Amino acid sequence: MAANPEGLILGLCEHRERMKAKGLYGPDRPVFPTRNGTIIRDRNFNRKWEILKKKAKLPDELTPHCLRHTFATRMLEAGVPMKMVQEFLGHARLAHTADIYSHMDEMIEGVRGKMHKALVGTKLGTKKGPGLA
Repeated sequence: MAANPEGLILGLCEHRERMKAKGLYGPDRPVFPTRNGTIIRDRNFNRKWEILKKKAKLPDELTPHCLRHTFATRMLEAGVPMKMVQEFLGHARLAHTADIYSHMDEMIEGVRGKMHKALVGTKLGTKKGPGLA
């Protein structure tokens, strides 16, 4: 599957069609089931995760939970509202999501300011520098 968003969407659409053809697609069915259409058990998932991680030469410390945090962080960086991120993650309370990810706004602004200073030579918000009002 491709690493770009269009390739990911295409791959998921193709997966959905394969699931429909096998009679395994539905709102109450797992997105990625076993060959029999049942839920993947933790032990089996972890075994397969380790195999794929080694094959892709990913760091040992990378976990599915790291990917979950990365997903949430990238959504917030892209301007997705915190409420929507909460729903994607399945958190019961918005406060829980905010407690975990609210620091992202500060981090993003800090990085943005450092990049601006490195590229333009002035702090973000000052009137000096080329093309700045």
